Amino acid sequence: MPGTPEQPIGLSGTVAVSLVVASVAALAARTVTTVPQIAVGGVCYALGLLGVWAGSRHLFHRIGRSREHALWFVVCVVVLGVQWTLPVAATALTGSVVAHVWLFGSTAFTAAVFFQVGGEGSILFIWPGVFAPISLGVLGVLVTVELVVVPWAVGMFLERLPGAV
Repeated sequence: MPGTPEQPIGLSGTVAVSLVVASVAALAARTVTTVPQIAVGGVCYALGLLGVWAGSRHLFHRIGRSREHALWFVVCVVVLGVQWTLPVAATALTGSVVAHVWLFGSTAFTAAVFFQVGGEGSILFIWPGVFAPISLGVLGVLVTVELVVVPWAVGMFLERLPGAV
């Protein structure tokens, strides 16, 4: 249907590409521990995902280049850099497992959405203002639950056990 995004290599191909990109990001996130590594990783992450976006359009859709795309490309580099930096920093500083799992899921979703071509508008215009804030808000809630609520609830449970210390 005109105006509807499509997956140029089918659903299974899109899922495969998304899972490969997410796996690379999650494995790379396990190796970074310093602030410069996290910053460089954020730039590489953003450029990698935007490479998926540009590659799918170049290979399958043939869009023209415009100044508007260039501006939103830069905005997306910053937003996607934050999308990498926050969970990796949370994992490195606090040992958060949820942040690492969120990074994998968020990256897979981002890659799948960026790989779609066609539609009424570009995901570059929608991602920074809609998807990224919602996604990062979910990360904040999940990390808070993991690091604050769960230890508090476990402590309350252990206090109520007979013979608890």
